[in-house]
Amino acid sequence: MYLYLLDIGEYIEINLEEEDILRGIKDIVEVFNFMETNSDFEKYDRCGNCYACNYSLICK
Repeated sequence: MYLYLLDIGEYIEINLEEEDILRGIKDIVEVFNFMETNSDFEKYDRCGNCYACNYSLICK
């Protein structure tokens, strides 16, 4: 499997096992389920880089 890096315009080869793919899918499903059931911003963790965040006005 290859991953295309937009910032440098190159492909790199990555080795993913079936277990890695399934774990990634599981993580994505968990995040989406959390987002669907939690509309309160207080339940979300902040990244700590608010100065660089385009959404910092929403959090404040």
